[in-house]
Amino acid sequence: MKIKKFLLERMTIEEFGEKNDLEMEIHERYVGRPILNLDRFYARFSRLDVFDGVCIIGTFGNGDTPEEAIKDYARKLSGQRVLMNAFGNRKEREFRVPVLEEK
Repeated sequence: MKIKKFLLERMTIEEFGEKNDLEMEIHERYVGRPILNLDRFYARFSRLDVFDGVCIIGTFGNGDTPEEAIKDYARKLSGQRVLMNAFGNRKEREFRVPVLEEK
């Protein structure tokens, strides 16, 4: 029997960021007591927005540590259609994010 496989591209979020010359931003929301039960950190790539139908939205990952926030962001970003530089001076670029896996 012959089998043809059509697999999606896979890489880590670090490899994806390097390949597309992206910069990860990690923001701290508070020190000490949580604000509105939000996780302490959130992470996202600068200049990268996600399509939600015909609209673009800002997507970010949340976590109690920077590493958890990046892991959550990778899960949310994996397989999404994205737009780089939607609101910047550089030329926009639209593409699909590969499946983002852990190291």
